[in-house]
Amino acid sequence: MKISQLLKQASTELLQVSDSASLDARVLLCHAMDKDFTYLIAHGNDEVSEDILSAYSEMVSKRKAYMPVSYITNKREFMSMEFCVDERVLIPRADTEILVEKAVELIGENKSSVLDMCCGSGCIGLSVKKYCKNISLTLADISEGALAVTKINADKHFPGNNINFVQTDLFENIDGKFDFILTNPPYISFDEMKTLQKDILEYEPRNALEAENDGLFFYEKIISQAGEYLNSGGYVICEIGCTQADAVIKIFKDNGYTDTEVLKDYAGLDRVVLGKKK
Repeated sequence: MKISQLLKQASTELLQVSDSASLDARVLLCHAMDKDFTYLIAHGNDEVSEDILSAYSEMVSKRKAYMPVSYITNKREFMSMEFCVDERVLIPRADTEILVEKAVELIGENKSSVLDMCCGSGCIGLSVKKYCKNISLTLADISEGALAVTKINADKHFPGNNINFVQTDLFENIDGKFDFILTNPPYISFDEMKTLQKDILEYEPRNALEAENDGLFFYEKIISQAGEYLNSGGYVICEIGCTQADAVIKIFKDNGYTDTEVLKDYAGLDRVVLGKKK
């Protein structure tokens, strides 16, 4: 079968599970062939080998079972970096780049200590390290599996790194103080969990998604405890659900933080909240 025919067939099959069926089909075939989009266009009339056809068919079947493309290919681009991802970690989203961009803006060229709490794949902390050369970085998560993925990504982007990895339930095993604590904690309420797409609900790690108290549980824990681990003038920067800004700002203010700010994502929705320790 020719590349163009294969893409057309796969796109049709994926319409039932994906709003981006054609894109999914192309991404998966690029991965199966280890080629880029341009190659597929230029070689649309080339015949596909049986080995690639078999591998691609298996990938399409996984996608038809709602497995996210990034878990099938084990990679996701974030902040112009490629991250390894699998079902032990959340798939990085473009909206999270808002948090990274704000941290990079505040840190600049300063020597700073940074803690990425609930780090998952490590995409937040490692991206900040790419753009801010003078930071010391600690990546922390409760999940041993998530930290294993984080270490893969750290080794890929910073070979021989001196990054600190900590398996911990929030601040339980954290030592020292930091200038910045960055976090994208679980924040989806139990009711909201029921409304998620199958791609997310059936594959992404539930313990990295849902939180008690209408999704506010981890903000209350992290913000109330973070002061003990922040240097004076340090920041906590959190990703939030789009309806949570007022509640999280209140948590910051109730715990004595100043200079609170809400940042919007690319769709104009509230997505990041930050506060400064006096």
